[in-house]
Amino acid sequence: MADDIKTKKPQKTEQEKKELINKAKKKGLRLKDLSRQSLKKKRISRSLKKRRKKQAEFTVTTLCCL
Repeated sequence: MADDIKTKKPQKTEQEKKELINKAKKKGLRLKDLSRQSLKKKRISRSLKKRRKKQAEFTVTTLCCL
């Protein structure tokens, strides 16, 4: 009975998904279903940015001290 009451959302086709993702990319938004892989890439890029920032700060401080 409970299964009869719940209505499933119509599943999107692959083409529709791609269009949505492209629209989101153009707007600079991130869709939740861009998969975990992209999230991992984001994490990696964040850590790289932090590392580069620290490196830049270090070089600036060493140059100032010289």
